Amino acid sequence: MVELVRVYQLRDRQRVCYYDLSVTQCYALGELLSKGALGLNALAAALALDKSTTSRAVDSLEGKGYVRKSPDHEDARAIRIEITASGRKIHDRVLEDLYEETRELAADYDSKARRATTEFVERFTRKAAARFKGGRGGA
Repeated sequence: MVELVRVYQLRDRQRVCYYDLSVTQCYALGELLSKGALGLNALAAALALDKSTTSRAVDSLEGKGYVRKSPDHEDARAIRIEITASGRKIHDRVLEDLYEETRELAADYDSKARRATTEFVERFTRKAAARFKGGRGGA
């Protein structure tokens, strides 16, 4: 499992320029897609990053037209960040490419093995998230 994670982490680093996104930026887009508009602190917490790192990622995403910042109506000092149509499009492209790559890698395995592996990885991920991030489900 450690080797699989290492391979995927290195693969993602190699693709930063291919999609015009860093891994952090891609995760930020995913959070905004799943949760809707967020404040900077909420996005930083969801990404398990400090506010300054998240702010730099958001500024870059805004410069690329993938997110839009607007004033927070509840807190005049804060901003809200929302994904744009371009941001959705690039995120969907990244995900589709990752899904296609996974399908290709799993093509040699029968459907029973693929289902069992998927179930194992999903359960393992939920348990790891609950242990390391203090939430996101159990077994």
